Amino acid sequence: MDSVAEINTNYAFIVGKSKVLFLRDEPGTNIEKFDVMSVQAFEDQTRNLNYKVTVPTKNHKGEANGNIEVNCNKGREWLSSEYRYDIEGLKFEPGKKTPGYYNTQN
Repeated sequence: MDSVAEINTNYAFIVGKSKVLFLRDEPGTNIEKFDVMSVQAFEDQTRNLNYKVTVPTKNHKGEANGNIEVNCNKGREWLSSEYRYDIEGLKFEPGKKTPGYYNTQN
């Protein structure tokens, strides 16, 4: 699973609010809970979700001359991705479909 898909399983970006919705299961139950957090709080929460990528390098003549390892952060990658899960906001509409919104009652 790629980084963006992995983050999309528990997070959604609330467009226009600069907030992040965090979905989680209540420990010991099958009840889904959610929290709304600032982008800064999301970055703090995902600060340690790092991985390395090996990138080929070239010399000044454009010839391959080895590789370097680059550190990447899954949270920052998700925030800048066009594939992140975006929603318009939250709604409280029991039993109804709410396209583009997270329905707190479904």
